[in-house]
Amino acid sequence: MRQQTPTSVTRQLMELQNMGVPALQARFEELYGFPTTQKRVVTLRKRIAFRIQELYYGGLTTAEKDILNEVASNDPLANLQKTSNNESVLLPGSRLTRTWKGKEYEVTIMDDGRFEYEGRIFRSLSGIASEITGSHWNGKVFFRVK
Repeated sequence: MRQQTPTSVTRQLMELQNMGVPALQARFEELYGFPTTQKRVVTLRKRIAFRIQELYYGGLTTAEKDILNEVASNDPLANLQKTSNNESVLLPGSRLTRTWKGKEYEVTIMDDGRFEYEGRIFRSLSGIASEITGSHWNGKVFFRVK
């Protein structure tokens, strides 16, 4: 890993704007330690920028994470919202992530209730879970959605 200074962090963030998908994927693997299949430039840039800053400035403490989880649990616009029958509703724009066999997978919930994974649209989380694992899975169980 390179020696980090505030100037080098800024330079690295600016360099991301000139990188294409292959270069971004390589940088992602360098920073996270595992490859990504993500092909969306905007998503790759955001995740890499976050990691660069996290490595330099430090990540959230456990106490800070607990505070954010507490705030999110009381926010109806957070990723999961409880319905009157105590089931969770997946809100459009929410992202579900799951690490499976050392690789991180990300799914985005679309406005129409379908799911986007690696640039493809799926009707169910189960279809995505099966795609990832190669066997049948309940999608909510795989992505740990209650």
